[in-house]
Amino acid sequence: MKHCWRKYSLGCRDNGTSASGPSSQRIVFGNDSVVAWRATAAVRMSAADLPMRRTVTATYSPLSVATLRTAEGSTPLPLQKPSSAFCPLPLSSASFGVPPVVDLVSLPDHKVVRTLVENRRLKAAVARLARGPSGFVKVAADSGLQLDAWIIRPPDFDSTKRYPLFYKVYGEPAAQTALDQWSGDYLWHLMLAQQGYVVASLDNRGTPAPRGRAFRKAIYQRVGIVNSGDQAAAARTMRRWSWVDTSRVAVWGWSGGGSMTLNLMFRYPDLYQTGMSVAPVPDVRLYDTIYQERYLGLPQESPEVYRVGSPLTYADKLKGHLLVVHGSGDDNVHYQGTERLVNALVAANRPFTMMEYPNRTHCICEGKGTTLHLYSLLTHYLEQNVAPGPRGATPASH
Repeated sequence: MKHCWRKYSLGCRDNGTSASGPSSQRIVFGNDSVVAWRATAAVRMSAADLPMRRTVTATYSPLSVATLRTAEGSTPLPLQKPSSAFCPLPLSSASFGVPPVVDLVSLPDHKVVRTLVENRRLKAAVARLARGPSGFVKVAADSGLQLDAWIIRPPDFDSTKRYPLFYKVYGEPAAQTALDQWSGDYLWHLMLAQQGYVVASLDNRGTPAPRGRAFRKAIYQRVGIVNSGDQAAAARTMRRWSWVDTSRVAVWGWSGGGSMTLNLMFRYPDLYQTGMSVAPVPDVRLYDTIYQERYLGLPQESPEVYRVGSPLTYADKLKGHLLVVHGSGDDNVHYQGTERLVNALVAANRPFTMMEYPNRTHCICEGKGTTLHLYSLLTHYLEQNVAPGPRGATPASH
């Protein structure tokens, strides 16, 4: 199966061969009486399944077991439902580069009650676009660690030439990016690949991939350190790939990915020439307690953890081109943090580019033309600082 609609967080148990730790997999039930059971849920995942194509078994106790027909029709999703109740389940089936189809499926007979979203026009439009070889790979990081990643190559990709490499990053405990699913920025990434960029994204330790307790908990009190270190280690590996132009490496991210972008640009300035940070958390002391204290502990008890975990601390190490974008009305990642970042960069006499979207929230989507303007800004900044297209082969850099 691919995945179900995400809404309610489930815990994850270790069954000896499965990965353990909190899971990011969510399942949405269309029946209110079933939603009430979500708090007792647990998820088991086979370690043999790739984290980006994981198979999930959800157990809702004290309910009776039923089997969900997946949209692919082959891999069952055993779960439990009230024995006497009709249980409609909105099931979204999608894969990387393929728009989703959403069916309303009844249990336990697995019949499609109604197709809620078919996406025929979008699927047809995407199918007509020029696309190069893309897919999932494993990238070696430090100490034998292998990170899951996806790569989008240009339509006319030639492995004997060297291409600019553009990373999409997130890397925090809240989400993964290296997933076999449709994503909102896929078409933008594809457009950049058509211009001659290779686009890639990796999941570091600490992301909610079902890869075991150690993988998940490595980031505790080391947010900003372990995750950026894994990304940088993978980037060093990829720099040795024959088609990577090491003089043209860029990175971008939003929210936690904006923070990751800052960390990579500040902590590893020799690896990344250009960064575009959208709605970042430069100072983790300013983010909300329910998230930050969960992974860093109390600031009163661990002030040094908060200091070294903040990109702001290393702002004076910036060498490359940096674009910072933020909505001044951000009600999630408060604008105050970006103001502190600006002050730190100014104090260190580091040049950078700044774009404020007045009174926009964390989505930076309010107001006529905002989304188009934002992605046009990102595109132009990338093109200005990292030239697209292949160049002749040159010796690989280490």
